[in-house]
Amino acid sequence: MIDLDLFALYCDAWQSLSDADKEIEREGIYFTTEKGYIGIHPAKLARDKAIALVQSLGDRIGIGINKRKGLDNLVDPEQDDNDTSGDEVAAYAKQKPRPRGSK
Repeated sequence: MIDLDLFALYCDAWQSLSDADKEIEREGIYFTTEKGYIGIHPAKLARDKAIALVQSLGDRIGIGINKRKGLDNLVDPEQDDNDTSGDEVAAYAKQKPRPRGSK
């Protein structure tokens, strides 16, 4: 069973990542002050922290990429890799990615 508190934090980190991505898309990675100083937008820093948190929490709750290594030994070798009938997650994973910004 997944620890619900950790999963809630994981979801919150994903939301923070999404919010930062939207802000960066709107305003860019850099900003310029009135005096001409060019700096990294705070949303970029927040995005980097959110990515690290998503990775860390994902590993802790068993859904991070590091935890998926070695799962190939759990797959039925007789199963057709293209057969996703009855497995909604597998069917979704095999879909082609949508262009960014499309719904």
